[in-house]
Amino acid sequence: MTLIFGLGGTTPLPRWLLGRAYEILTFERFTFWATLMAMPLVGILAVEMLDRFRAKAAVGLSLAAVGTVGAALWWLLGKSVPADGDDDECRAGDRLPQS
Repeated sequence: MTLIFGLGGTTPLPRWLLGRAYEILTFERFTFWATLMAMPLVGILAVEMLDRFRAKAAVGLSLAAVGTVGAALWWLLGKSVPADGDDDECRAGDRLPQS
């Protein structure tokens, strides 16, 4: 149930099940609980894979972990803030006026 609610507005199911309450609820908490409820299942899957495939599973799970963190943080690589602290988006070809 938390998985369905965690999807938020991407499916019509939460709107159908919650009715008018859909408009006032925040779905971040449902996503959080869905993640917590999935963790034991993912842990069991990881243990089974490690028992069966050993080194290949360790490499695969390590790559999946790095990929997950990388996907969450990839947007930080393209952003740069100028030295003067201006938060406007920077471009490589922009130059400050010479005085």
